[in-house]
Amino acid sequence: MNTVGGVFGGGQNVNITSTTPGANICYTIDSAPPTCATGTCDSGMVYTGTPITVSTTQTIRTIACLGGYTDSASVSNAYTIDTVPPSTPASVTLTPMSTSEIRLTWPAATDNVSVPAALVYEICRSTTAGGCSTFSVTATTPSGATQYNDYGLSTLTTYYYTVSARDEAGNVGTAGTEISATTLSAGTVATPVFTLPPCTYTFYLSDFAATGRSQGRFQFQILKRSKRSAASYSATTRR
Repeated sequence: MNTVGGVFGGGQNVNITSTTPGANICYTIDSAPPTCATGTCDSGMVYTGTPITVSTTQTIRTIACLGGYTDSASVSNAYTIDTVPPSTPASVTLTPMSTSEIRLTWPAATDNVSVPAALVYEICRSTTAGGCSTFSVTATTPSGATQYNDYGLSTLTTYYYTVSARDEAGNVGTAGTEISATTLSAGTVATPVFTLPPCTYTFYLSDFAATGRSQGRFQFQILKRSKRSAASYSATTRR
């Protein structure tokens, strides 16, 4: 059969062939096995070369036979037609992991045909609120994943996300509510500090009461100015 079985989002046209020239091909679509007798179809329908249209979920079984030959093995393919999209991922959580990474997690969606392990998730990311109202796929997860780490983001930037589920047939569900998170800061800038640079002043002290002459010279190095009084200093002296 040219189209192998699987899950499809619409009808399929199936051709059946045999590499043995002149072989008769018998098939059924009701799961009953076709049979041959003396090189011709004994049960089932004879395939005439016109593609078999599969529009609903069904299994095609087939066998080939020809006079003078041993009948072929019977083979079958199951075709599941699924047009129902999966549910919307609920309770998506965003966790800023670093200055350049945000982690998304969510419970698995459900589908009428595909099991949770077969669902993939499409993620839309925007740097503006409402940017994913027209859904554009930024990333797609592996099948069954319920977590996605978004790397390569800008520091201290807010990002907006929506998530939708896609089943094996390609049906895409409705995207969830937009949520946002902000990447982490690189740190906090140190608070400014006011300082008074050290300086040295020279003072001359005189004992005018006794002699009327200068008695010596002292140097004062101002180390720190008091916060309470503009006239209060701590100082060291040397003579």
